[in-house]
Amino acid sequence: MERDLYPRRWGLGAMALEKKKMKQAGMLDKYGRTNEKTPAKWKSDYVDYRDSETSATTAGPVGETANANATVATTTSAPAPKAASTEGETKKRKKHDGETPEERAERKRRKSEKKAKKEAKKAKDDDDEDSE
Repeated sequence: MERDLYPRRWGLGAMALEKKKMKQAGMLDKYGRTNEKTPAKWKSDYVDYRDSETSATTAGPVGETANANATVATTTSAPAPKAASTEGETKKRKKHDGETPEERAERKRRKSEKKAKKEAKKAKDDDDEDSE
């Protein structure tokens, strides 16, 4: 498909160009988020879809915003991330977590037996191929 087939292209719309100018002027941070220099009109009109909580609260009821794209934010919202209540929940769970030394030794023994059996079968197959 041709790159410039359609008249609209990413980053060339009215809001995108305004946002780029505001970033260069220092009214937005380098990621396009609001800061202390951001005008109140921009905060009320622009909806940042990256942050579901902000977009839902700034958009208001459907039809009351100046930005037509802001009405979508009120109908869709992502679930809030789950907060970890304890230190243990933040750590990644290991496969054999809580295993006793005896269980670990048994698991390792079975693994080595399986590996030895596999190697013996492979050696036998190699011998059969050589003899033919």
